[in-house]
Amino acid sequence: MKRQKTNTGLFRQVALIVCLFAGLFSGWSAAAQQSGVHGQVTDRKTGQPVVGATVRVEGTTIATSTDILGQYRIAALPDKCTLIFSYVGYESRIVEYHAQQTAVDVALAEDVQNLDEVVVVGYISNSKRETTTAISSLRDKDLTTANSANLLQSIQGLVPGVQIGSSNGTPGAETDFYIRGVGTVNAGMAPLCIIDDVVEEDGLNGLNVNDVESVQILKDAASTAIYGAAGANGVIIVTTKRGRNQRAEVSLETKFGISEVARYYEMMNSEQCMDMMDEAGVKYWSLPGFDPNLNTDWQKAITRRAFTQSYSLSVRGGNEKVQYAVSGSFYDQPGVLINTSYKRYNLRANLDAQLDRRVKLWANFTSNYTDQSAVKDQGQQGGEGVMVRTLQMPPMFPVYYDGTYWTQNNYTTEDLVADPRDPTRLPGNTMPLQHIENPVKILTEQSIRTLNQRYTGSVGLNVNLAKGLTFKPRFNFLMSSNSYRNWRPASIGERYGKVTDGNASMNFKTVSSWESEFVLLYNRIFNGKHKINAALGANLGERLENYTYVKGIGFGSDALGTLNGATSFTANDLPYLRDRSVSFFFRANYSFKERYLLGVVVRADGSSKFGPDNRFGYFPSVSAGWIASDEPFMQWAAPVLSMLKFRASYGVAGNNAIGRYKYESFLSSRNYVFGDEVANGLAVANIANPDLGWERKTSANVGVELGLFSNRIYVTVDAYRDVTSDMLLNANIPATLGQSTMTLNIGSVENKGIELGVSTSNISRRYFQWTTRFNISFNRNRVLSLSGDADMIFDGESGTSNVTMEGWPVGVFYGRVYKGVYMSWDEIRQLAADPNNGLAFDPKTVPGDMKFVDLNGDGVIDDNDRTVIGTPHPKFTAGLSNTFRYRNLSLSFLLTGQYGNQIYNYTIHDMARSVNNNAIAAYDRRWRSEESPGDGWYPVVGPKSGAGADRNKFSTYQLEDASYLCIKNVSLGYTFPASLLKRSFIKGLSVSLNIDNLHTFTRYSGQNIEANNYRRATALGIDYTSYPLARTYTMSVNLKF
Repeated sequence: MKRQKTNTGLFRQVALIVCLFAGLFSGWSAAAQQSGVHGQVTDRKTGQPVVGATVRVEGTTIATSTDILGQYRIAALPDKCTLIFSYVGYESRIVEYHAQQTAVDVALAEDVQNLDEVVVVGYISNSKRETTTAISSLRDKDLTTANSANLLQSIQGLVPGVQIGSSNGTPGAETDFYIRGVGTVNAGMAPLCIIDDVVEEDGLNGLNVNDVESVQILKDAASTAIYGAAGANGVIIVTTKRGRNQRAEVSLETKFGISEVARYYEMMNSEQCMDMMDEAGVKYWSLPGFDPNLNTDWQKAITRRAFTQSYSLSVRGGNEKVQYAVSGSFYDQPGVLINTSYKRYNLRANLDAQLDRRVKLWANFTSNYTDQSAVKDQGQQGGEGVMVRTLQMPPMFPVYYDGTYWTQNNYTTEDLVADPRDPTRLPGNTMPLQHIENPVKILTEQSIRTLNQRYTGSVGLNVNLAKGLTFKPRFNFLMSSNSYRNWRPASIGERYGKVTDGNASMNFKTVSSWESEFVLLYNRIFNGKHKINAALGANLGERLENYTYVKGIGFGSDALGTLNGATSFTANDLPYLRDRSVSFFFRANYSFKERYLLGVVVRADGSSKFGPDNRFGYFPSVSAGWIASDEPFMQWAAPVLSMLKFRASYGVAGNNAIGRYKYESFLSSRNYVFGDEVANGLAVANIANPDLGWERKTSANVGVELGLFSNRIYVTVDAYRDVTSDMLLNANIPATLGQSTMTLNIGSVENKGIELGVSTSNISRRYFQWTTRFNISFNRNRVLSLSGDADMIFDGESGTSNVTMEGWPVGVFYGRVYKGVYMSWDEIRQLAADPNNGLAFDPKTVPGDMKFVDLNGDGVIDDNDRTVIGTPHPKFTAGLSNTFRYRNLSLSFLLTGQYGNQIYNYTIHDMARSVNNNAIAAYDRRWRSEESPGDGWYPVVGPKSGAGADRNKFSTYQLEDASYLCIKNVSLGYTFPASLLKRSFIKGLSVSLNIDNLHTFTRYSGQNIEANNYRRATALGIDYTSYPLARTYTMSVNLKF
């Protein structure tokens, strides 16, 4: 006891010195004040003085701070005024002052937006401090800094364990979103999205960010188990803004922006391109339109500066009986590629009505309409891939020639001419370039348009049956339609070999679904110590989908750009694709003395997607927590230690993101021979598996939360291990069964890692504040097991660039090891004479060829020399944001980054396969001769003979470092003081300037470091050109009335 007393005394002396310094730093001297109001500011829970709290008079510049005893004094106050008491980590208090008062003491409570912030954890709500699972929370103020119209992009870089990327810059494109790594091979990877208790299967693309009140991201299975079969990939819960008991408040936000391409490929100029083609003997000069003095920038020819605008209007208000929130928005985003755009119209209405003392009615309605004009931008895509065509176009040819778009497809061999620079150089009898279509022509004449209409509604009751007992029935519906139309006129790709006339196609999809749910909630506190918060419920739902595809050809004229002009049709109709589900669930949270915490979840899900013998899955979880900082023996640290919580959880969640009817057998068309004739028929395409069931993810998580100095420093650390088992894979079976594979529940994948999140209030003074948020996540992915025979699953470009196999992460890069260029005959002879060189020599190897490692030592370079050469999974991802405020001026910036992964630059791979097109500027450093050997990395022009000649095979030659650091957002804002607006009808006015995607620091030579063309777990990290990302400059004006 004496030792404890001594330590406490020492700590109090140190704390006194710190408090004294803080009081001096505040610049306030009590001795200088002789009259006016005075008082003390204390912590409501501990009674300790709050040092450095701000006390200000509303609408004036009068303000002061509390001293080391939490005391303050202000002189010369108006007879009537409003005092505002505030401090970081506490709720602000407003007190009306009258001249008769001489002392005003205030006790501040912990900030409701901090530890007592309400966190939606699935059917029930908890305070943040009593949460025992891995959940990250964001408020609306955290999301408005980024200028993005996409909610997920607004979240990027703010939450540990969440990897968000823009694999494609197309206006309105979906965003890649993973929580704690890739946990499956064949099933869906996307997290479950829920908006106001309603599941959004189409993600969050259509949501207006200004409608969002809060976002919770559930990461461990203990938090997601309440969503059972859909929670394995994590859950994101969005709560939209609702009405309040106040007079109507009108908010109007307008945004105007200019977008430009953030990064261009560095391509060869005309001189470099002609030099390369001359080396290869390409007679490019024989085409009409050739101009050696021309240097067309084809990337600039297809891009533009685009003007973006958005408008958002909302009204919130109500009284004690009825509260409402209605909003509408319009977003118009022309793309940085010509003739591409995205328009979005949103309408949302939320209503709450207190029907009587026990019954509350609530209803939500949303309407969303989008109109997207896009382009085929990734890869070849049947000759229509715009970005590949743009990069391949030689710069010595014009965009327009002879009154039309220039393209080699306009000419035949009869149109070829001699070199205008040297008439003795005669044309050949073949077309000199690849069949490259003019990308400006494609963008101008081809039409790809997608229209989406979506309506959702939900209605429910909150019925108070007894004290603490509430019954919540709910019903919601969804109706949506999607129309995709593609028109390609005959003028595009004439004589390309695949298109002889125009063609049009249409995909039309409709979805309707309903869901009913009944939940009993129980929330009581007994004896001031025991708190129980529980939910018991059932859910029933159905989804109906219709899909129609029609393609028409045989157009008599390009003027007929719809299916009505076609003379021949093919169609595919899939009506009434139906899913049904039923669920039962129970959740209970218990706390004792608000510091010993326990949570339990049990859910049973049934789904028609799975076999009749295995349609139900069961998903339990348990979690516990201990708030050690509230223990009596820890009170000696209370002035410094504001939170110390330990928590642990274990749970099971499922993944039902698979196709329909996987458990059934299907028939496919098959030809049969009867005598001398071939007859069409049907045959069984797969073997039924009535036992097909869920993928299951078990998750263990331990976490620590540490808050210091009234949570001015708040640290969260989580360590986890997730294992997905019973994965849906195709296993090899005896061919005597009629098929070679069968879909089974086999295989498992592990993700384990550590997440760190830190938020700090670095400076909190009267006129200046500085806050920081930092997060970093380390995740390790590993395949634990696959089916017995299928030990390697290949995928990716040409089906071979990525492999999934036991002991390695999902979808690692698999290829040859490139060792540079053979620089000279001397080097070839020396290496050939060295038996330990690790290389294989073809007798025809010549200088300038590529060197590959002979991994198996058989003297031949072939597919047996492939190995794991990289991974698309980063070693860590991180985000850092800082916000500075001086009076009414604010400045913030956000950095995002990743480290330790690779990306397959298939764009370089594709362009290196031919010399009949342009190439990247770096290829000017290629090997030309022994006297001009280049940098030793880029080989000679054109494929030659020898072991190093096969540049078309995937190797480390095309693999690049994908580490980067991006200045994602910079924002400068100003809020006009209320004193300037008090004589007007305007309640609030703020303006801001934003820059998104300002700059990316990386060694990657491609255009988009986040490119992910295939968007499959087994084929991540491949960049085969995509719509370029934009850098956007935006001015915003926000008005409140």
